[in-house]
Amino acid sequence: MPAYSSKRIPLVLISPSYRLMKGEGSGYPNQLEDCYACLCYVKEHAKELGIDPSRIIVGGESAGGNLAAATVLKATDEGIRLMGQILAYPMLDCRHREAHKKVHPLFWTDKMNQKAWKAYLGDKEPDAYASPSLREDFSSLPPTYAFVLDEELFYEETLEYVEKMREAGVHVDLDVYKGRIHAFDQWTPFTKKSRVAKKRFAKWLGAFLDD
Repeated sequence: MPAYSSKRIPLVLISPSYRLMKGEGSGYPNQLEDCYACLCYVKEHAKELGIDPSRIIVGGESAGGNLAAATVLKATDEGIRLMGQILAYPMLDCRHREAHKKVHPLFWTDKMNQKAWKAYLGDKEPDAYASPSLREDFSSLPPTYAFVLDEELFYEETLEYVEKMREAGVHVDLDVYKGRIHAFDQWTPFTKKSRVAKKRFAKWLGAFLDD
């Protein structure tokens, strides 16, 4: 990718207003359906939104990273081609991992993670649209940028997801930062690490859009 130094990146940012968790029966697949519907709307109304339909990137962080990854999987299966995806410390795997017992992350613990998956899935049997790490076919996915901390809960599953994409021939750029504060760029936005992460992400995005 070419070097990129501009401080401004021209783009249209759209945030789907998906249904929130409000009681029994309010979890999966409601949130994914809303995100996918938003993507389809953007594709269909790209011209009036000032968007090039061939240059759409889907991204999200943490639980939003789950929805982003799942939306991309569904779009790929439905024949919708995307320019790229962005996965920031994504929540990808509903299965409890032994590695979770060995890390002591801040702001998102193993107990919180299990509770969140239970709320999202309820009694439903998880599939790859609910838990993207269950996916077997990673071919045809768009180029991806991901970043994660090396001592947070989602480190192992993020690296595995990235490796599966790479094995399928998907181009993935990955940044790994030291630390254990999940969503560190949000909780501690003015630290050196957060500033570096934001700068690296902006550089990647600018170069990717210019490529």
